[in-house]
Amino acid sequence: VTVEELEGALGAGYTVRIDPAMELKTTGHESMESGLKPRAPGMRYRHYAPRGELTIVEGESAQVTGYIRDVTDRDRSRGIRVGVLAYADTAALYTAQLVRSLGERDGGESAAHELFAALRDCDTEGIERIYAEAPGDRAGVSAAVMNRLWKAAGGNIVKV
Repeated sequence: VTVEELEGALGAGYTVRIDPAMELKTTGHESMESGLKPRAPGMRYRHYAPRGELTIVEGESAQVTGYIRDVTDRDRSRGIRVGVLAYADTAALYTAQLVRSLGERDGGESAAHELFAALRDCDTEGIERIYAEAPGDRAGVSAAVMNRLWKAAGGNIVKV
């Protein structure tokens, strides 16, 4: 359920407030050093995390794909099992041991449906390092996807 859906259900005169510690996460900014602490256990820093190290890569699409290709090639040459969580328009660009498409880049619904299955697949396949493309949008369901990625990565974001 998105903030916009909650506000629509509540009607005029009501505003949904997001815990400030979570607001930082949904916009892609690290809050671990800010001193803000989430209020509920499910909002803690590392949650629903895969066994492999997950890194979110954020930036312009060409820089993101270039960076992920470089690090996956490097990791694979060192014998590390690598996975990539990408979007439909870029998934074919990668040659990792596991590449999962999360659907359309700005279609947060498909990414929301695919994310946890993709993380489980990484565990099943023994993936040691996972690189995830950050969602292109930070509103609605895409904000929730970024939040879930952020928690699964323990706040590990690379900006390119």
